[in-house]
Amino acid sequence: MAAWGMIVWIAVVFSLGVLPIASVASVCGDGVVDSEAHYISTHEYVVGVCTDVPGFIASPFVTCVTAPDGLGFIASTAHAQARQACDWRSVPPPGTDPMTCGPLSP
Repeated sequence: MAAWGMIVWIAVVFSLGVLPIASVASVCGDGVVDSEAHYISTHEYVVGVCTDVPGFIASPFVTCVTAPDGLGFIASTAHAQARQACDWRSVPPPGTDPMTCGPLSP
């Protein structure tokens, strides 16, 4: 693909919000991995913003928080421009996926 074609493709992808949506899921996964690594060494989950989790690297425009959730924890991410959010539960309800993503509530 020619360089100008790649630039146009990237511009279209950003305008459609595809990359921000992928960022929301990716950051959620990163928060989970780093939270689990922290738990293994300390036997405690970090509660609050994901940037408090050792090793976590923030992504622009994506918010990430962690909180206790029953026997485990939940990591929640959102991107205001993409109007998308993801939640990952370390102990999901039976028959459900650990990560769920969808539109932000108005």
